[in-house]
Amino acid sequence: MGKPLIAAMHGYVYGAGLRIALYCDMTVAAKGTKFQVTEVVRGVNGVPFWMMLTERGAGTFADDVCITGRAWLAEEALRCNLLNRLAEPGEHVAEAEKLAREILQVPPLGV
Repeated sequence: MGKPLIAAMHGYVYGAGLRIALYCDMTVAAKGTKFQVTEVVRGVNGVPFWMMLTERGAGTFADDVCITGRAWLAEEALRCNLLNRLAEPGEHVAEAEKLAREILQVPPLGV
């Protein structure tokens, strides 16, 4: 049995940082956090990002950002179901810890 991983993000979550976040089970970001699939604008294969974003339920949004290479903010990511929680600036770690405490209330085999 694995343990759920929670990404607590702020600032810039670009390229490999975005990939690491997408590997996590749950995500929390501070308002104003910026995301981008930087591989696309550099001419590198962005398909792994496209697949992970689509798998999280952001189908047409994934099409947009993985074809255009545009950056997006945490607020848009929340609307597209890419974040579990949106935190005030500087509160992303506290919000992730709060989420972890909620998970700890569930029986371990249920998680």
